[in-house]
This record gives sequence, structure tokens and C-alpha cells, in this order.
Amino acid sequence: MSVVGRFQVRGFTLIELLVVIAIIGILTAIAIPAYTSYIKGSRVSGAKTDLMTLGAAITSGYQQALVYPGSMKGSPLAKVTAATTYNSTSTPTLASLVPGWKSSQTQFFKYSYTFTPGTSPTPDSWSVTATGITGTILSNCELTMSSTDSTITVVSGKTC
Repeated sequence: MSVVGRFQVRGFTLIELLVVIAIIGILTAIAIPAYTSYIKGSRVSGAKTDLMTLGAAITSGYQQALVYPGSMKGSPLAKVTAATTYNSTSTPTLASLVPGWKSSQTQFFKYSYTFTPGTSPTPDSWSVTATGITGTILSNCELTMSSTDSTITVVSGKTC
């Protein structure tokens, strides 16, 4: 603090202000990547929950009707003979095949369900996939779960 005439001048020097700005900049540089990582992790966790819920709904549909959703097509209904994938743009859509299932991460992930008919003695199987939408921080993320392995895995070559 300096005295000019009879008045005391109060305030901060330019150096003090620059030091404070530098400290704020360093703290911001540390906090932003940590926050981004936290947000990405929570969205991936939400997608994993969606996949588990979708898998449970598919299994429940099988237990109620004794056929997997999307395994029958045509009129009269006949079993599909090749692997068939359903998503939000297919006919029928994923939402119509698995009523009651709704994704909580539609703005960040696209979901698909693939039914693969089995041949004796191999049983029918299915898999569900969550793929990160291009242009988001999750664009290189792809998670999958299948009827043969109920754990959710990151597709090789992808990062989440």
C-alpha cells in the first residue's frame, strides 16, 4: 500500500493479479480433463445399464413367448434363417420388438439387437450393441453383450 499525498491508495499490483490469473489457469487445466473423464464414464455406465436392461427384456420376451423377439417374420410367421439386426431405423424397430425398453443415453449411443438363428445342436443366440454417436466424446466407444456371455465388453480396437 502506498501513500500519495494525504490519501492511501489501496488495491492490487499488476503482478499480484497476473499470479492469481495464472493459478486459476493451472487449476482449470487440471479440472477440465478430470470433469470430462467423469462425464464420459457416467455416460458409458448409463449405456451399460441400458444394455443390461435390454438383454433382460429380450430374455423376458423369450420366456413369455418361447421365441426371441424378431426371430419370426412374414405371414404366416416363419423363423428367420439368417442373422438379423434391428435398430432405431430398421423395420420393425428395436423399440417395437422390445416394448417397454427405453434408452437413457439416446443422445450419445445408438443401440442395436442382432438375432442369430441356431442350427441343431447350436441354440439361437442374440447380441446387443451400444455404439457411440459420431461427433460426441463417445464416438469411438462400442459396447456389446450377448446371450452366451452376460458380461458387457468393449469391442476390440475401440475405447470407452
